[in-house]
Amino acid sequence: MDAGERPMSEDRRHMVKVIVDSMREHSLNPTRKDCTVVARDITDVFPQSFLDKTEEGETIGSRGHKFRTILQHFGYKKEEAFLLSWKFLLSHFTSLTGIDLCTRLHEDLDSKGKRLLEFFRGQIKKWNKNVKAVLKEALKEDREGTDLAAMLVIMAHFNEAEETLFVLADVTSTPADADAQLSLPITPRLIMLGDTLYSANKWMLSIEGHVEIPHSPPMPDFTTAFAVLFASFYVFNIEYQVEAVTTLEFVQRFLVRINPESSKSSAKVQRSQKTGKSVHRKRSYMNPRVISFIRDFIEFDWQNN
Repeated sequence: MDAGERPMSEDRRHMVKVIVDSMREHSLNPTRKDCTVVARDITDVFPQSFLDKTEEGETIGSRGHKFRTILQHFGYKKEEAFLLSWKFLLSHFTSLTGIDLCTRLHEDLDSKGKRLLEFFRGQIKKWNKNVKAVLKEALKEDREGTDLAAMLVIMAHFNEAEETLFVLADVTSTPADADAQLSLPITPRLIMLGDTLYSANKWMLSIEGHVEIPHSPPMPDFTTAFAVLFASFYVFNIEYQVEAVTTLEFVQRFLVRINPESSKSSAKVQRSQKTGKSVHRKRSYMNPRVISFIRDFIEFDWQNN
């Protein structure tokens, strides 16, 4: 930090724990104001280590907001359920982008989800076996037109595995169970509680290998839960994981309609559509597969509707 470098996530979590432990020597339940003061003092001394920045180097929101949020989450037990609740994430996403993410995804997936499935069904002979299998499952009577069905078919088309965004867990799983029993990766995952992804009706969010958003208070539906997953990348300034980068950029540009000139991923490798192996990623301001798919969909939609 003396050199102005950003600490790794593990180091940041350890530092926060040490700070909170020190604060609790004076007060077992430090107030939100106390946490804010301490966090502000730290960001004043080490601004380059805790400024929230875009890929272009521009500061996002108030200085050190993310760090203050994390410190408050660990330090103020009475409010931590609010500070890292799904409603808070969605609210903060709106403050960062000006977009009501939950409303937009509900409206766009309701309108575009069925048309996306029709796009795949209307050209079923051209798809590979994996897409056909996922599409067959998605088009069952009780699933057709659902937001999850559309997302899974999109992932199959981009050759990105379901587990790169969704983790299936037993319907009775608690956050502690998930932390102990599941191999949760560093990047965000939506934990789906149910026998199958389609039957899941409870959701949790994991970040950095731990459940951060529990299933209570409950999220009302899958689309809300997916909005929480997507919002986490922006609220915590996390790059899209390379294993799901095409799907996430599609959601960003086609559904959420955030269209910067560059991609929210600086990864130097990507998964090959043909082989499924990691290959060198060509430098591009926008994902060409996303742009090509959107163009094909719009043309098909125009011709058939």
